[in-house]
Amino acid sequence: MSRYRKKPVEVEAVRYDGTNRGEVAAFMGRLGKVEEKKLPGPGRGVHDGIVIHTLEGT
Repeated sequence: MSRYRKKPVEVEAVRYDGTNRGEVAAFMGRLGKVEEKKLPGPGRGVHDGIVIHTLEGT
């Protein structure tokens, strides 16, 4: 059996907190479209969230 090591990958990210849709959209630039939407969440009911549309999908 062989052993392999995967190096950690560093990524840039912005955390959506429910009030910073503009910051997320600015971070995405022209790479995607940010849309606010009610989404099913943990437990019952729907919660505020965002959907990010990119070339790879939603």
